Amino acid sequence: MKHYVLLLTGMLFQFACSAPKEPIGDGAVELREFGKFSEVELFDLVPFFKKAHYVLLDVSEDLDLYQADKILAGDGKFFILDAELGEGIYIFDETGAFVADIPIGGNGPGELPDVEDIAYNADNQTLLVLGSNGRKLFEFSSDGTFIRDRAFPDQSFYNYIAYGGNDLLYMHTLPSPTFEQSEGPPLLAVLKGDNLERVAEHVPTPGGLKFSITGEKPLTVQAGQVVLAPAFGPRIYKFNQAGSLEKELFLPDVAATDNFYQRESFNQFIDMLLDKNELVFADNYVETEHVELMLLVKSGAQTRWGVWDKKSKQFQLANSLFDGTLQLPLLPHMEIHDKKLLNLFEDEFFEAYIDEEEQADLLAGLEAVVPGFKNQSRKFILCVYEN
Repeated sequence: MKHYVLLLTGMLFQFACSAPKEPIGDGAVELREFGKFSEVELFDLVPFFKKAHYVLLDVSEDLDLYQADKILAGDGKFFILDAELGEGIYIFDETGAFVADIPIGGNGPGELPDVEDIAYNADNQTLLVLGSNGRKLFEFSSDGTFIRDRAFPDQSFYNYIAYGGNDLLYMHTLPSPTFEQSEGPPLLAVLKGDNLERVAEHVPTPGGLKFSITGEKPLTVQAGQVVLAPAFGPRIYKFNQAGSLEKELFLPDVAATDNFYQRESFNQFIDMLLDKNELVFADNYVETEHVELMLLVKSGAQTRWGVWDKKSKQFQLANSLFDGTLQLPLLPHMEIHDKKLLNLFEDEFFEAYIDEEEQADLLAGLEAVVPGFKNQSRKFILCVYEN
């Protein structure tokens, strides 16, 4: 199952109102004050999208696909990274037919020793794979054919990659835990795709005691912009296709809720967690035409979704996102690639969640929406939401 990496040395955790409100770069700062909010058990995403369609993936018994660590879409295909369990990148077409897989674990020419992250170059229709402990960039065609690999200059290494157009690669490096008081390297570097030359740097790592917290989705492409949403702070950075910082979204506070132990402000909640040597952070930030989503994570407590309804200007805290068409909860993370919001229901989920005898109506509903689901031996449904 998916997990979070928490690496701590010392405890410097400044969040919400304690963070400075001056912009870090040239981009304008937009304040997002949620105010008070309501709590719901389930939040149905489907009404907030113009189109939702469901792809039944053809996953054979001998295909080592078990879960989605990342999903991308491009050139009429879906690219699913399963680095943790399946050790491969799996390619399907828009109908769900299997196209090819790229195994992880080889050391020969054109083989992937390991994978940190993947991105899709829509201009060249190529799959970009960050591998060799983040020190090499591997390129494949959209059907999985190896093209080339290149080492990054100056022995640089990165943890996440995004392609934002105009032959620009956006590379995110997680800060290393340290007691040093000096500033670390920038969190984001912009490279030219043709020669991997660094052309810009953004978001310096603050000086002082440092910790490293990474969520699941800190670097994404959303509606033509590259979005950096570090899990350890209250700022979200949006970059335009020229490689410049266009906007910072600042989240100053979140109102009290039962999950925050009835504290009057989010800062008081953070102070309480510090006293208990616990952490809270926001992960998986997603902005669509009508809603903004973020996963609020606290060690030792239930993970919940924060949902900002742009039209009503209301913030809700939900135990789970939900697909009202399928009548299923969306677990555990949401993927976003440009204007597509994606979620994969995996075989293991259906085995754990659905009892064929007791939930015959639910199975009938799934078969009506996704024909062929019932007779599929391995059941994988890819949900695609678009505006």
